[in-house]
Amino acid sequence: MRAGCTILAGLLLALLPVVAVAAKEPSAKDLEILKSRIHGVQRKLDTLQGEAQTQEQALKRAETAIGKLSADIRQTERDISSHRQRLDKLRSERRQLEASRAHQQTVMKAHLREAWQLGRAQRLRVLFNQESPETLSRHMTWYRYFNDARVAQVTRYQQTIQRLDSIEPDIVAATQSLEQSRSRLLDEQAKLAQQQQARKTALAALNRDIRSTDAELKRLHRERSALEELLRAVEDSIANLN
Repeated sequence: MRAGCTILAGLLLALLPVVAVAAKEPSAKDLEILKSRIHGVQRKLDTLQGEAQTQEQALKRAETAIGKLSADIRQTERDISSHRQRLDKLRSERRQLEASRAHQQTVMKAHLREAWQLGRAQRLRVLFNQESPETLSRHMTWYRYFNDARVAQVTRYQQTIQRLDSIEPDIVAATQSLEQSRSRLLDEQAKLAQQQQARKTALAALNRDIRSTDAELKRLHRERSALEELLRAVEDSIANLN
């Protein structure tokens, strides 16, 4: 009996943080109160774990979205670079065509002057019976064909330049549209990164709460086990007294 009292006293001392044993003996009601606390803490833990799982899923979705945005941005930058290269090529081609057109026009004017001067001289030679009219006609026909060919070439240059001029605004507009898309994608990426960082911060806080709540729950379970053992010891002591 003395040993039983010693065990009971030891259990009472162990449970001082749990129930006010100094004021009254532990009872089944104390156990129910403790179980209720455990149930409440368990609900809190379940809620925290559910919130943490939601945040983790949101983080994964954000990471996937950021990865897709990054790929879209890289593709957009490649498209912008391609459009700029095409613009540079078109402008270079136009400069070359304009230079060729100017050269051909200069040559054509020179040949026209030469043809006019030659024709005037030959007409004078025909007039003074120094050259036949057939020779004059043949020379003038040749100059006419030659200059007609140059006129056709200059016309082709002009048409190509006009085509390039009509294409360039479309490429410029497409490039500007791509640059706007890139800016929009970068803004979306920045917003997602901010949201992701906020979720990481929230998740870290939740994990701290989870660890704290889980530690509290384990402590309460230990106290419940100790209280249940204490109540059994009290019952045994009362039974031995009888």
